[in-house]
Amino acid sequence: MQNIGWQTPVSDGMIAGTTGRALHVEALKLSLGPGIESGGIQVRAHVSNIGWQDWTSSMAGTTGRNLAVEAVQIRLNGAAEANYDVWYRVHSSEFGWLGWTKNGENAGSEGYARSVEALQVSITPKGASAPGSTARPFVKR
Repeated sequence: MQNIGWQTPVSDGMIAGTTGRALHVEALKLSLGPGIESGGIQVRAHVSNIGWQDWTSSMAGTTGRNLAVEAVQIRLNGAAEANYDVWYRVHSSEFGWLGWTKNGENAGSEGYARSVEALQVSITPKGASAPGSTARPFVKR
């Protein structure tokens, strides 16, 4: 987080980041918690002044450059992908909380220079309902 650094890890749909403080997410790391069989989780970030980065199973975004993450894509692989969906949504500096999306789709914004300030991620059994509204997860100019 801008001006904060790495935060304590969160899980089970808890909010990572901040809202109402105008601080942008600069980087994020994701991992699968206990109870998920073999497989992994990958993330891809759209970063200001860079664009879309490659998929990674380590860290997406940048550190020490004060560049904001503006959008993300998250996906599972291996056995985890066959049995679970990964749902996620972002809180954008201009748009507030956007809708939930899943399995590698875009969340956030592109072309507006608006940063992600917070993120929620939830892993559910394959085919389960979204944790909330799926309206407008991504805004592109």
